[in-house]
Amino acid sequence: STSAQKQQQSHHHASPHPMLSNSMATIIAQYPLHPCIAQTLLLRGRVLADCCLYGLDFDGDTDFSLLLQAIRNVEMAVAILRKIDQEFDLATSLVLLGTLRSLLGHFDEADRAYKEALSLFRVLRLAAKYDQSQAIDEETTAICEISMRRINEGAADAFYHRGKLYQS
Repeated sequence: STSAQKQQQSHHHASPHPMLSNSMATIIAQYPLHPCIAQTLLLRGRVLADCCLYGLDFDGDTDFSLLLQAIRNVEMAVAILRKIDQEFDLATSLVLLGTLRSLLGHFDEADRAYKEALSLFRVLRLAAKYDQSQAIDEETTAICEISMRRINEGAADAFYHRGKLYQS
């Protein structure tokens, strides 16, 4: 085999992230890698999920295809956030993805999303604690405290939703 063939073979055997399907990778390639695109996809996912749940709450006529579309949008946002290295937004998006997947009864997939989010929150918390210990002025200390509060709230949300999985 030539090195080009070996590279091609290894490319075919390279698996995408377990939370990203091959077709999703193709779709993501069409979007610019920018935080605004990820936030727009997340917003669209939340709106679609709310539309699905609105039917569940009020008239019982739930269109679960809306929930599937919501998950697809959130998955695309997660894929973009992975590529642009936005850990906090990625962690909070994974919590949302876990919640949406649990609504469909995909508890193992939901649990994986929550576990990954918690892992990210732990890393973020350690980094924020280090930054806080190195702070040289009150403004930097205050920024670190706000970051720590946001990280702790995100982790608490992930723990809460993950715990609910096991109550089902």
